Amino acid sequence: MFLIKLKYSVSALCSPSSKLQLMLAFFLACSSSSEQLPLPQTADVAPLRRLTIEQYNNTLRDVFPEAVLPRFSFSEVVVSGFYDNNTDLNSASMTTVTGYQQASFLVIETLSEQNYFPFCDSTACVNQFLLGEAEQLWRRKLKRKEKDELRNLFGEWEQELGASLTLQMGLQYLLISPEFLYFPELGTGEIDSKLDRMPLSDAEIANRLSYFLWNTAPDAQLRKLANQGKLSTRDEIAEQAWNMMSDVRANQGFLRFLVQWLQLDQIGSDIIDFDKIFIIDEDDSEVISDYLHQVLQPQMRQEAEIFLLRHILEGEGTLKTILTSNKSYISYPLAELYDVDIPSSSAPFVWSTYLEALASTDDSEGFLYEELYYPINLPKSERSGILTTLGILHKKTKPSHPSPVQRGVFVMEQILCIDPVPPPDDVPPLETEEGQEPLTNRERYEQHSTNPACAGCHQIMDGIGYTFENYDPLGRYRTTENGIEIDASGELIGPDVAGKLDNALHLSQKLAESRTVHDCVTEHWVEYALGRNGWNNQDEQLLNYLKEGFWLSGGDIPELVVNIVTSPSFRYIHPPTE
Repeated sequence: MFLIKLKYSVSALCSPSSKLQLMLAFFLACSSSSEQLPLPQTADVAPLRRLTIEQYNNTLRDVFPEAVLPRFSFSEVVVSGFYDNNTDLNSASMTTVTGYQQASFLVIETLSEQNYFPFCDSTACVNQFLLGEAEQLWRRKLKRKEKDELRNLFGEWEQELGASLTLQMGLQYLLISPEFLYFPELGTGEIDSKLDRMPLSDAEIANRLSYFLWNTAPDAQLRKLANQGKLSTRDEIAEQAWNMMSDVRANQGFLRFLVQWLQLDQIGSDIIDFDKIFIIDEDDSEVISDYLHQVLQPQMRQEAEIFLLRHILEGEGTLKTILTSNKSYISYPLAELYDVDIPSSSAPFVWSTYLEALASTDDSEGFLYEELYYPINLPKSERSGILTTLGILHKKTKPSHPSPVQRGVFVMEQILCIDPVPPPDDVPPLETEEGQEPLTNRERYEQHSTNPACAGCHQIMDGIGYTFENYDPLGRYRTTENGIEIDASGELIGPDVAGKLDNALHLSQKLAESRTVHDCVTEHWVEYALGRNGWNNQDEQLLNYLKEGFWLSGGDIPELVVNIVTSPSFRYIHPPTE
């Protein structure tokens, strides 16, 4: 009933609503402690960035903390190799525009049903409420001119519709305004003579910090600091970055980057051949499937999440730690896959994750998943860092066997920043074993890669991928296959730590010692922090500075983050051209 009234009222106010619709469509269409080193004088061209769908949901949750709002999911452009906050993905179809409009209707309807709106019997009450909401949703203090324009608009609506509907329409107006959906960055208006660049305002810095480190809007304290002008200097920004990383909200900010960098959202997208891969002692394939997709795969992903966040934000925080540590956090079902016993003294904790829909589930919207996890030291002879966790190993596999190719390509792309040559269209399938002596997975792939069409490309990826042959499609450790001892030796070709490898443990250690890997990880963090990729000459100066700092710090990830947010590319923009 409310939606009908609201739509009718909007149509009755043709001029304001038409202006609102055009404004929304226009803006959517436009989108797209180590040794101190000399700071390169570079700055960013600041394209208009839009909230990602996760940032949109997180912001609504935090602006309306007492309300129970739906979690929205509508069409977004997804491009492999791009982080979801990349400005090149800002283009929006009419489907996206309609999605924002429908979401705003549903938010207003839900808030109304939950008695969120105050009872107002005066214009002053209406303005006080809506202007307060505007400062939260727009994430800054309003300018006097903006306040006057909003008061005039709300006043027109109140005269025709009354206070109650004006409160609802006014909030909907704010929810589909470009100031909410985007990050308009106009700077301070004053040019820095040394840089020939314009500093971002304190409120704009607060937004960049909050959505990078927390993946949500600045809280009241951060907005207060911005209003007081206390986010202007490198030292002030560094202090707040350290404070923000010590806050629990840093988990969701860091996790959004880590999920995309290491492709954790792909855990659960693979199908397993239950006839060839044993999972549980059960004959019913539907029961086996449910156990895999509703228990094991979500817990594999959560183990990887906890492993990364605990080591980065609560542990040593170094790249070496996440590549070599055997300390993990597992559930009882995962303990069976690891073939370990959880110590009785291990204190459990609950971990919650909103997971996207997994393979073979009917839930297309995703769901909240919670489980108990226990800290444990896994066998050092079998596990070393994130690359040997169950989820990372499982997500790069075929239904009946591991894929050394996929595992090798993953390390090349995400850890070494090496783009493999795409395979030719006529790659032959793997040979079957019918009528032959049993082969190991490696032997079958070696026959495959000796094909002239494949050999050249496979030399690098297979040298990495074969080191993971001790792990089956579920990531379980094994030493034999078909009664044959597994050969997990390999080779790193090209990087600064090139050489022969004994196994995946040796690989992880070599990667942790590699300057190439440190530089690659730096590039990933910078791409995500700035919301863009592709580097110009000024970017190269910034990257070289950050790479050197990361290497000299011993791969300290929190320190890298602070160096990024205090860099000119994070704090400055190019002035607008006339």
